[in-house]
Amino acid sequence: MAFIRKISNELITKLNSQSLFNSHLKADLTKCVVFPAIRKERFDFYHAGQKLFKFDNNGFETNIKFAAVIDKCTDYINENDLNDVKLISNFEDGYSRIKENCSKYSGPEDRCISELYSKYSYLNNNSETVVLDIEVSFESVDDNKSQDRIDILLYNKNKRILQFVEAKHFSNSELFTKPIPKVIDQINRYEKQIKSRNDEILEQYKKYIRIINKLFNIKLKFPLSIEEKVILLVMGFSQDQSIKLKNEIKNNVKYKGIKYYQKGHPESIQIANLWKVAKIIA
Repeated sequence: MAFIRKISNELITKLNSQSLFNSHLKADLTKCVVFPAIRKERFDFYHAGQKLFKFDNNGFETNIKFAAVIDKCTDYINENDLNDVKLISNFEDGYSRIKENCSKYSGPEDRCISELYSKYSYLNNNSETVVLDIEVSFESVDDNKSQDRIDILLYNKNKRILQFVEAKHFSNSELFTKPIPKVIDQINRYEKQIKSRNDEILEQYKKYIRIINKLFNIKLKFPLSIEEKVILLVMGFSQDQSIKLKNEIKNNVKYKGIKYYQKGHPESIQIANLWKVAKIIA
């Protein structure tokens, strides 16, 4: 299956004409509270690690669990009130509550990843390194899996290099499974994807950047290369728990060859350091 990042001019025009986009999403995109990603003839808008909305030729859609919002309702109602309440009739009126519901379904890894793209979205032009895409899906190289999905794609705007990152919260058991941690197989599969699809990925992210430049009036240059090694980023641990990471990852021969970076508090990550300081475990 081809890897595609493409949006028609007609769909861009359609998005720009949408009231929800102009009255709510644009402001949150500017504040980097919402992160926009390009797919094949679809925009995905993420908030707090969840997909807040998608937009394609059918218009805006959101998960029903996010949109289950009562119109003009206080936080508490009694049983008698149920006779009078009704669900929202449009996404604009329910936007803030939909966004609130969206954040309630975020797991620890979702929240960690959202810390990065909220602070370093490609719409934040002050950073040399930005988050260009998230949840990057490829057809799997493993017959037992349908897709490989890599959490984060970074872009160094000056060097024009792409860097994939797989993010794990300390609580994720895939870091510590025996005899071989499951995350190692993930990383190996992802690196095979990058090696086999290098030219295809570069070409599609040139299209991606052409689209976001036009839509958001920015001036990113096209990428020239991709780092072959995927960074394993581990977040969400205490000082005491860092001892376990040292023993079971840094000093674990099974992790040999994995490019690794850890930070207990994701909000304190400096994205340039994530890229520069990550080391291959020897």
